[in-house]
Amino acid sequence: MTGQVLSRGWRLLMAQGLALAVGLAASLPLPVRAQSGETLALRDVTLSGRGFRLAAEAIDIAGSSAPRASLEAAVRSGDPDALIDRLGQLGASSVSFTNMRVERTEGGPRAFLGFARLQLTGLSAGRIRQAQGTDGQFGSGPAQPARFATFSANELDAAFLVRLIGGAAQPSDTARPVLRSAVLERLDASPGTGMRVSARRASLSDLRLMPGARAGDFGILGAVEISDIRLATPPRTGQTEPNEIRVKALVIGADRPSPDDVPTRYRARLDEVTVPLRETDTTPSIRNIRALGLDALVVSAALEGSWSPAARELKLERLGVDLPGLGAIAIAGLIANVAPEVFTEIPSAANARWNEAQVRTLSVTIRDNGLFERVVARDARATSRPVPDVRAAFARQASSVVQRMMETVPNRTVPDALMRFVSDPKALTIAVTAKPGASLPLSALLARGGMATLTDRFDITATNR
Repeated sequence: MTGQVLSRGWRLLMAQGLALAVGLAASLPLPVRAQSGETLALRDVTLSGRGFRLAAEAIDIAGSSAPRASLEAAVRSGDPDALIDRLGQLGASSVSFTNMRVERTEGGPRAFLGFARLQLTGLSAGRIRQAQGTDGQFGSGPAQPARFATFSANELDAAFLVRLIGGAAQPSDTARPVLRSAVLERLDASPGTGMRVSARRASLSDLRLMPGARAGDFGILGAVEISDIRLATPPRTGQTEPNEIRVKALVIGADRPSPDDVPTRYRARLDEVTVPLRETDTTPSIRNIRALGLDALVVSAALEGSWSPAARELKLERLGVDLPGLGAIAIAGLIANVAPEVFTEIPSAANARWNEAQVRTLSVTIRDNGLFERVVARDARATSRPVPDVRAAFARQASSVVQRMMETVPNRTVPDALMRFVSDPKALTIAVTAKPGASLPLSALLARGGMATLTDRFDITATNR
């Protein structure tokens, strides 16, 4: 799915682990039926469900509404579906786990989730109002487990997730909310090859499973944000120092669904990716960038847009890259006749519907925020020439190139703006707008030579600032 399917990793692992913990706890053979205010304590518990196993040093259940007879029947039956049915009927004011671990035993690579302490409150009809955990870890496959200090979540549909994971849930015709929000604090992981990753905070909001979701094939709607990421990498060949890449924030989202469960807001952002440029690094590309007067390369990138179901228009608010102190490029536009299938179908079918889209407006803005002057200063130092002479030589060379490329273009709007930009780099915006009543197919516009064949259908402007 385009823009709407988030990666499956840790975002579902938390929800799955909580759901399984509650499901397995729901099948415990309690000695009596708990009354209001009574707490039932169980020690050294080990239980198995459909493809999963739970072990806990202690489980304390307060205010459970589960009768003893039905619980015992669920356990004796040996039927995983009985456990799942039991979960849908469980009610309790709270369930607390001490040194708890849930792990997958079949149906995929090793995966587990554990907490030193986990408390679930407000359990009713298979739903959890709130969850709070400390000293947690999770992992999948052969990699070392990731660790985190605290975890909190709100409004989790545990019963549905257990059914889905166990293969007992029927695919829904509509998106199903399964988690309102979740937050992990102080994550730390070692994915291998000497790399280490940490993050101050990771949050997930408004998680929904899309129509037709099945076990192992989750279409997911929601948003994830990870802040203050640090990626420590080992020294490269021939280098003596490790490097640490920092990311202020990573944001991925596809949410605000329409009545037909199609996301109407899309975004993907990388904020302030900082790559140190060490003086001792002899890599040619690093040395060239350092020669521009930079000790670190900082990059931000973003894709933000929204889709209107009523108008069937996709507004591309921003698609661009920004390098502070150097320059930026950004694309924006409005595309009409965008069917919902471009977001919900498999790529081949979605691409076919994209071919029906029509461009209303499309613009690209290039901004110089110091790159030109840094290049001039670098070459002036390297050649021992005066800065004004180098600047003038660069301007002449660039103007000559643009003139040769554009000499056969009859409309001088763009060539003249390009000439002004290369002579005095500041900002250049080129915009294409469909003429009234004209059809401007997106597929044709993006094809090689497409603009030349459609010049009678659009107006083009170019401005310098």
